Amino acid sequence: MHGNTPFGSGRLRHAYQVDLRAHSPLIAGLGVYVKAHVRSTVAWWTARRPREHSGSVDDLRDSVARPGGLLAMLLGHGLVLQPEVVVTRSLAWLCSLPGARSAMNALVTGAGLEPGESPSWYAEVRAASGARTDLECWWGEPPLPRVVIEAKLGALLSAGQIADYIPDLIRRASGHDALMVVLVPTYRRGEASRVLDEALSICGQPPVRAAVWSYDDVLGALTHALPGSGDLEQLRGLVEACEALDVKPFTEEELAAHAEDRRADLVWVMDQATASLFASGERVLPSGSDAGFSWRRYFEITPGGTNIAVGLRASSPGRSEASAWAWLRIHPATPGADTAGAVLRGTFSTARTEPDRSTWLPLDLPAGVAGAAMVARLVEQIGEVISTLREASTSP
Repeated sequence: MHGNTPFGSGRLRHAYQVDLRAHSPLIAGLGVYVKAHVRSTVAWWTARRPREHSGSVDDLRDSVARPGGLLAMLLGHGLVLQPEVVVTRSLAWLCSLPGARSAMNALVTGAGLEPGESPSWYAEVRAASGARTDLECWWGEPPLPRVVIEAKLGALLSAGQIADYIPDLIRRASGHDALMVVLVPTYRRGEASRVLDEALSICGQPPVRAAVWSYDDVLGALTHALPGSGDLEQLRGLVEACEALDVKPFTEEELAAHAEDRRADLVWVMDQATASLFASGERVLPSGSDAGFSWRRYFEITPGGTNIAVGLRASSPGRSEASAWAWLRIHPATPGADTAGAVLRGTFSTARTEPDRSTWLPLDLPAGVAGAAMVARLVEQIGEVISTLREASTSP
């Protein structure tokens, strides 16, 4: 760390500023995050993803088979434990190199904040609460945090998390102008803008500037400052690989038309959402298909009792293709089907029981958000149904 930084013990904050010598390779500062680990998130995720998925590991080939593809290759083999941490630490390190300290000044200025001389970038600044911000930029005398960045690749973006950072940034900026930034892939800009607006609303529209930046914006700014940098190419390759493995947002038209070229993406979303609802250590029931579903997974509501299925409803001549794509079903053959169906109809206005005595509930699939947000929305809906049916089954 620089000697004049305000980090230390007691009430002062701590941060990881990657301050290696300019000739040190990028990967030297990332060893703790790049390691063999068969249970890594990416390895588990990749193993479960359908091979026909439009964002499968096969799509990393272009990122891997070129100069700067080392980190992309490690990601594809499940050896990068925390890709977002790797990215934010890498950005802090790159911004510490000669000629790059002010690389993002134009982005800061574009958000309405005038950057000071010799800005310093820090990764993972720890707050008194123990939480860490992803990136911060400090300047002034004494140096104060003026920019805080919340960075996401494929993970869920939460308005609540950003809302926690905003008042803390305002307090630490000590009356100076400050900027809250959300950094995401280009295809998540619309989602990030909505989440950022929600966070500002939660905070009561506080006196802070706000902006959404894409990785293209940031890497482009660094390219101008560090032309020909191999380290920057490593980082670019990693970001591109992470983006290739993500589920891009669906449009309203794709969801309404049940777009066949996006079906594998939705299968992955459904698989992740349903698997996550099983308790830790509990056997995750296998997925399958039947006459009603082209893909589905069962849940047991009560031991040996009622079961429900969740999945993608199969098309049929008597059903409009403009209807919902994802559904929850109570099969007429499951124990307690009539009672469970009545509970579903009495609780959810869109639930319907069909002539064969099966009860169906359409599930909302949000358009315009990436895979993590779609998974979260499905988990919320399915979890509510499971809780409702289990509570009803224990009521006298």
